[in-house]
Amino acid sequence: MLNNCARATSRMTSIRMCTSKPGTGGTGSIREAGGAFADMGKAREEQFFHKLQKEQLKKMHEHLENEIKNHKKQAEEHNAAIKRNEEKLKELQAAAEEYKE
Repeated sequence: MLNNCARATSRMTSIRMCTSKPGTGGTGSIREAGGAFADMGKAREEQFFHKLQKEQLKKMHEHLENEIKNHKKQAEEHNAAIKRNEEKLKELQAAAEEYKE
């Protein structure tokens, strides 16, 4: 029983040590330590987010170009449909006038 308790305690202790808060003197990130590694880490992080933002803007630009292209295509299709309907309407009006006579 004592052996089981010791194992459980050692597991809890190791978990607690791994989850200590950063900046308390235990484990922490390189950035918190300062110096050249912190500067390099900060530069890499900024580079990563800059690249990510650039990719997102590129995708958004492509998406908007596709949207414009699709809307122009739909507008052309609608204009063609309008012309067809106007022609049918003229035919119906001509037929109606012939019927009146």
